[in-house]
Amino acid sequence: MKNLNFSVLFFFLFAVNINIAQQEQEKFIFGSAIGYDVGTAILNKYDETGMNSALWRADSISSDFLDSLNVLAYNVQSTDWINHYATGYYSKWEAEENQTTWNIAGVKHKGGTQANWQGISCWSTLGLTGSADSLMYGPHYSQSKRYWRAPWAYNDDVTPKYNARFHMALDFDIWEVDYDDPVCVIKVVYRYAEVDQNNQVEDWHEEVFLEDTLTVFDFPSDGSFDYFYFDDVYQYLPQFGPTLLSKSTTVDKLEEGDPRYVDWFGDSGIQFWVEWLGTPNVGTLYIDHAEVYDNFGWNDYIDPLTHNTVISRITNYVQDYSDWTNIKYWYAHDEPNSMDAFIPIRTVDSLVRDAGGAPLITAFWEVGVVRNNIPIYEKFYEVVQPKKLMFQSHPVWAAYNNIRPEDFELLRYRLQLSHSLQPDFYYMGQAFGIWDDYHQQWYRWRLPEPEEVRAPVMLALAHGTKGLNLYHFNDHSP
Repeated sequence: MKNLNFSVLFFFLFAVNINIAQQEQEKFIFGSAIGYDVGTAILNKYDETGMNSALWRADSISSDFLDSLNVLAYNVQSTDWINHYATGYYSKWEAEENQTTWNIAGVKHKGGTQANWQGISCWSTLGLTGSADSLMYGPHYSQSKRYWRAPWAYNDDVTPKYNARFHMALDFDIWEVDYDDPVCVIKVVYRYAEVDQNNQVEDWHEEVFLEDTLTVFDFPSDGSFDYFYFDDVYQYLPQFGPTLLSKSTTVDKLEEGDPRYVDWFGDSGIQFWVEWLGTPNVGTLYIDHAEVYDNFGWNDYIDPLTHNTVISRITNYVQDYSDWTNIKYWYAHDEPNSMDAFIPIRTVDSLVRDAGGAPLITAFWEVGVVRNNIPIYEKFYEVVQPKKLMFQSHPVWAAYNNIRPEDFELLRYRLQLSHSLQPDFYYMGQAFGIWDDYHQQWYRWRLPEPEEVRAPVMLALAHGTKGLNLYHFNDHSP
């Protein structure tokens, strides 16, 4: 098992010569993430660097040190409500979407037609003369297999449990149907690929996580829309990792011969499925949307009984920080890697700003990555619309003595993409390595040399970045 020992290049900070015009000093953010429980000696060393910001906890312990800095506040206790709810998971998939490209994430259909019922745009069984086993299926996308929260703040309970529900209506004649007549089957289906070491598909697998059959009796008799739930939640078991659990260091490296499963290819991932069982005599089924949300976060926001509690918690939390006039951003979700993370970030950002707080920010990792044939970085920016876009890149690998040209080229591409989305983006650069105590060697990433920190920083400045955050400033060393 690997021990993660992060070590920052204290000495390189004095070697990086950043020529920023005097008038830009107030605007330009230059700092580092700080280890959660660092001691006084490390803080003194940080103070000596002259950096003007810090990504660190904002509380009574840190307040004196942070008083003169621009703060990217990263609070990770379970009652830090900004972080708690911004790390929830939620997606809403409109049934009237009709993704006709089979391997791109989106709602798909085999039968039926778009309709408008009771003022709601939806998908319907109009035109069907018999059953349809895939009236609605998809969207086929990768969900997060763990929470991006500090495990120790949640008693290591980091595996999300997901709820799914469908919003549907049935238009039927009460005199022509039997209330026991079957209408449809709703299912949550997971499709994933088994791959070799080169990510070449060896086999496909499909698991039905949840399934229920609905009858006429389950639907409102007036034809109105209602929500249909399952009696249980679903979660991803260990056999769907370890590559799906890439954030967990204990399962990050597969043993030889272990199966490798992935769900980021096209035509793979989670699906919300409706199978039409009825006939025209049963009536017309209308599907508005399917929703999915985690059971320890966004379920509170979904539930009408606790919806206002979420808003009150976030509002009161923000107001508790009214004296912290130097909080520039709330750092509330690290490396979001599933589309389920996007709407919670956007919603919490709106709630925090409505309460007078600073906007949310995160460091996005998978820049230039396509998941389920969706450019995930661009999708994140489209949905979240962050006040400040920030991405991170770690090009210094343990396996190579120098940064490879292709890694510099990839960084250049990521910088160009970030600039095209938001010209004044922030960049989080690598200033750490992961030390393997057992094998006494760098694991995955090695500690960069000063010039290996300086060169990416200069490249980021050349692409117009307006903020630098270096990861990360800690008191552990190999």
